[in-house]
Amino acid sequence: MRLRNLMLAGVSTLALGLALAQPDRAAAQTVVSSPVGAFSWNGGDLSITAAGTITGATEAAVYNMGASGTLTNAGVISGQVYGVLNSAHTITALTNSGTIIGAASTGTGLRNDFGSIGTLTNSGTITGGLYGVINTGRIGALTNAGTINGDHALGFYNHGSIGTLTNSGTIRGGTGGLINDGSIGQFNNLGSISQLRNIGTVGGGNTAVSNSGTTGTLTNTGTINGSTIGVYNTGTIGALNNTIGGTISGGSIGVDNASGTIGTLSNRGSISGGTFAVTNTGTIGRLTNDGDGRISGGSFGVLNRLGGSMGTLSNS
Repeated sequence: MRLRNLMLAGVSTLALGLALAQPDRAAAQTVVSSPVGAFSWNGGDLSITAAGTITGATEAAVYNMGASGTLTNAGVISGQVYGVLNSAHTITALTNSGTIIGAASTGTGLRNDFGSIGTLTNSGTITGGLYGVINTGRIGALTNAGTINGDHALGFYNHGSIGTLTNSGTIRGGTGGLINDGSIGQFNNLGSISQLRNIGTVGGGNTAVSNSGTTGTLTNTGTINGSTIGVYNTGTIGALNNTIGGTISGGSIGVDNASGTIGTLSNRGSISGGTFAVTNTGTIGRLTNDGDGRISGGSFGVLNRLGGSMGTLSNS
């Protein structure tokens, strides 16, 4: 697939002859407080103040060449291809309250390329001409209260693993907000995601996907499994599509629309729960179960509770 090939192109071909910046250095910390050129990060912690700017004119602005420390940005990190590139190394914590940019039309704000990031916390902006963030490695916990944006493709593409992803900000892209074909332990959305597409695995916690914000479209062709609830909604989901091959399941409830709104819930895969497959105390505009789709629960397949509203239920 051309898109996949583009996303997963090896970084071994990168021209890594980056011009080393000359910021103030301490024994275990490098502080950037003025404009500097591309930075090869070799060790210790790296901090960019509000007055600091790191600019990479050709490839990456910040390239982790073996450091195992923290990266804190309150300024601007701007590279042509990558704002920050972590290739097969470790960043214990990356905290951004400033701006990280992959400026070219094919650029990516942050790429974690088979590396490890302990915690990624964003309250600023991570953006790229193509992708906001690409992860093919491991992120322990990702918390977004800012903006993650990909102008022409995706805000966030995950082909690796994420322990917990919590969004109270905005994840958006030209073709979609977030695509997961890796694994996410738990996904919590309290903000806005234009589109969430899962073709991998989301699960492992009590609730696999929790939405109390706004998600335009949630499409699942992979596995969403929670030990208690698969998908829990108290916010707004424009369309929840569980397609052929998709599985949404919970130890108790597959999909729990608890005082939230789901415009359309469409199933052509499997939605199941130990007690209920689908429960509704909010509003579901239309629920359709088509083709070989299966909705099954230990007690009820679909339970519209007192106070719940369901416009149309179609089973064919």
